[in-house]
Amino acid sequence: MSSRSHRRIARRQPPMTRVLRVIMYNSPFALLGLAVMVFAVAVIIACGQSAQAQPSATATNAGTTSASLPPGWIPLRSQAPADIIAAARQSPLFQVNRSGNGDYLTDLSHLGTPVLVQGYPPTSGVTLPDYDIIPVLDAASGSSVGAVVAELNATHTALHVQSIDTYAIPRAHGAIAQIALPRALSALASQAHTQPLSAMPPRLVYLNINPQGIDQGTLNWTGGGILPDDPVWLIAGADGQQHIIGTDGHAYLPNQLPINH
Repeated sequence: MSSRSHRRIARRQPPMTRVLRVIMYNSPFALLGLAVMVFAVAVIIACGQSAQAQPSATATNAGTTSASLPPGWIPLRSQAPADIIAAARQSPLFQVNRSGNGDYLTDLSHLGTPVLVQGYPPTSGVTLPDYDIIPVLDAASGSSVGAVVAELNATHTALHVQSIDTYAIPRAHGAIAQIALPRALSALASQAHTQPLSAMPPRLVYLNINPQGIDQGTLNWTGGGILPDDPVWLIAGADGQQHIIGTDGHAYLPNQLPINH
């Protein structure tokens, strides 16, 4: 009796069924690989953000950086004189060719101690910016022959050099104010008949006065203080009044100023 070998013939599965079985069999490994990939991407993104944040963490003066400022503004490390001068020298106005015979200062190599000049608006609702004024000194005499006018931002963490002005008459000893403080105190005593309030030191300020009125002859004012580099003394008196000592040597009360409203 002849024997017949029998072969078991498997039913051929459709292609889609085979694909699904492969996916089902390998799905745990695929999910594990996907999780590892997502974790790696998250680590890369976090490292990139940390690297980008690093310069801001080491930025100068309360996080103020050049990138966070408008064009022309320069960050300040502090209000120390050396830091103010170093920041001002980065201004394009210091890079101007001054070798000619124009009506400008030709030597900016000798700068004096910066002076803080604050805006004084006696009326409410008016805000004036403060300034760092840097004297430009004559090398021989040490007198101020001009001034670097640097506007400060509200937090005093950056400056913008608006102009470098020339004084018509040099001011002795590197001064910015036309009247020295002892003379201002003398005017306060002789004219206002009071003494300065010891708790509030005198300040240099500029006033909210429209210079066009003076230029056009419609405003008669000789007390100065119109520009930040021509400031006047603001002295709190023991009489409870604020006194402004003008560049003309007169003591004024706030209501006597020709304030621009």
